[in-house]
Amino acid sequence: MIGTLVGGAIALVGSVIGIVISQVLQRRGSRDAQILEAKVRVFGECTEALYEYARANFGRARARIQGQPETIREELRQEVYRCEARARSAIGDRDT
Repeated sequence: MIGTLVGGAIALVGSVIGIVISQVLQRRGSRDAQILEAKVRVFGECTEALYEYARANFGRARARIQGQPETIREELRQEVYRCEARARSAIGDRDT
């Protein structure tokens, strides 16, 4: 009879420990998923803002080039393209 009680107590304690461990692991997995989702969302917003910033700068540079004499336009144009390539590289777009 005592052996049955001890066996039942061990089974009960094991079940409770299993439930607690399962809940802890589920919470940790859920938290990690939420953190990853937040990181992806923030990275997307940052990338969008950087693209908009690069587009605006490119437009301003192109407008300035059009106002310059033809003799220095090509040099300025090449510098704008180099800056655009660096901006895209910093964002992570390797297709430039």
